[in-house]
Amino acid sequence: MPELQKDQMEGVFLARVAIVWLLELWVARFCYMVFQKVFGFFDGLLEFVCYLLRREARKVLQHQVIRYVDIPLSPVSDQRLTILRRKILVLDLDETLIHSHHDGIVRPMVKPGTPPDFILRAGPQILQSDTWLVAPLP
Repeated sequence: MPELQKDQMEGVFLARVAIVWLLELWVARFCYMVFQKVFGFFDGLLEFVCYLLRREARKVLQHQVIRYVDIPLSPVSDQRLTILRRKILVLDLDETLIHSHHDGIVRPMVKPGTPPDFILRAGPQILQSDTWLVAPLP
């Protein structure tokens, strides 16, 4: 009888060891799955932030820097401007209202075949075959 108890105790011990081993395996697998989910979330978040940064960088790089050359006024102009209290800027926009194009180029704003408002012939310095069509826009 004592041998039977010893065998039973050994079987119970082995069952407990197997249960502990299975629990440890389950916990390890659960921790691995949680790690995968957390890592996947932060990986996706980092990818989204990088996408936003690339998009903003693309916007910034599309803009070109315009540098204006500072041309100093002549002493006479500088003196006249200091004398005047009120200054008026006259901006001539006539050229913005007239759009011209060469005979062979189709303009997307005007349907082909529409007669031009004016026909200007080029002077002697340009070949006689060159014809320029001018259409003022409202």
